[in-house]
Amino acid sequence: VPSSMITITTRPTTKRSNNNHTDKDRHRRVVHAYHDHATDAPSVIPHITRGGVKTPFPVRLHNMLSGVEAQGLTHIVSWQPHGRSFLVHKSQEFTDHIMPQYFNQGKFASFQRQLNLYGFKRITRGPDTGSYYSELFLKGRPFLAQDIQRTKVKGNGARAASNPEAEPNFYAMPTLDDASPSPLPPSAPPSVVVSNLIHKEQ
Repeated sequence: VPSSMITITTRPTTKRSNNNHTDKDRHRRVVHAYHDHATDAPSVIPHITRGGVKTPFPVRLHNMLSGVEAQGLTHIVSWQPHGRSFLVHKSQEFTDHIMPQYFNQGKFASFQRQLNLYGFKRITRGPDTGSYYSELFLKGRPFLAQDIQRTKVKGNGARAASNPEAEPNFYAMPTLDDASPSPLPPSAPPSVVVSNLIHKEQ
């Protein structure tokens, strides 16, 4: 067959779609599974900070909210009435005047990133819109904040979609003044309790 009569048909090459992760991220939503720790008692076992951090971010955040309340600056940032979430009312004033006193971050976006890294979740509807919460971040219970762990960043860092239908309704729960934590039993000092725990484990 003369070469001039040979026809070669080629099929167009198609790239394999790599949108699997994108599709998953598009349907991923924030999970709100709230457990009330308001009546938890303080732990008698001392907390050990990791990575050389003297005061973890959640503890500094709790101290900050107590500090601004004492200074009369709750118009800038404050606990919500139920004491289960907090809200930054004026982000610019918060960044300029409050953040330098308590945090190393200089930008509000960096502050929000720290909240995300420690698992804080944002309320997107109702009277608490824009506030952040964590199960272990409760007004009047700074000892709980010591147990909030920094989460490991996974995947491509895509933000999950909001899930307002599953957000907790803190106004349907007792206020923290009405749900104070149970006191520790006075029978044994903390050192004895820790010693007994060690002996039980051995």
